[in-house]
Parts: sequence; structure tokens; C-alpha cells
Amino acid sequence: MPENVIYHNPRCSKSRAAMAILSDHQADVKVVEYQQDPPSVADLKDICRKLKLGPVDIIRTRDVKFRALHVDDLASMSDDDIYQLIVDHPEILQRPIVCYHGKAVIARPAEQVLTII
Repeated sequence: MPENVIYHNPRCSKSRAAMAILSDHQADVKVVEYQQDPPSVADLKDICRKLKLGPVDIIRTRDVKFRALHVDDLASMSDDDIYQLIVDHPEILQRPIVCYHGKAVIARPAEQVLTII
């Protein structure tokens, strides 16, 4: 995984806003459209380490796409199973996630990206 990356969904207004902030600040990041190019389990583990969060925290649990999966109890799943769930269903990943120089942030609101660039 590149050190500086944004996991981006071009249809998401928050993701587009984060991209604009990165561009305005001339932050050099690789753009990964994660629904077409999902992060690996290793990438997700690295993201969570940088965020200082667990894998459950990077899932959009209130999203209709997550609810459609009928996951009964995330709390009873192992971290590895949750990471694999995200790999298999990247649309449930929080967005946007920006990794920059060893730090990461879920840029919701988009201005959160300013805390790491």
C-alpha cells in the first residue's frame, strides 16, 4: 500500500470534498476507488493501525448496503472475519479514508483531512 492514499468513492460528496481539500493543499496522494479496487486484508489492518481503530469502526454499519448483508452480530466475529467481510463487500467501508505520512483519518467531515496533512 502506498504511504499516501485516499480510499475514494467519486459518487460520495464527502469523498469529493476531501479530494478537493487534498488538491487545494497540493497533497500528493494515490487515489484508490476502493469499490473497484478493494484494499486487501493487510491494507485494512494497516489502515486500522494508523487510525487506532478496530475493523468494526471502519464499517458503515448504518448503511443499507451493510444491512442487506444480514450480518447478525459483528461483535461475535473475529477481526480477520470482519476484514474479509470488508474485502468481499468494499461498499461497506467508511469513506473517505485518507492515509498520509503514517497517519490516517476517516474524513467525515471532509475537513478532518486537515488534521493529518
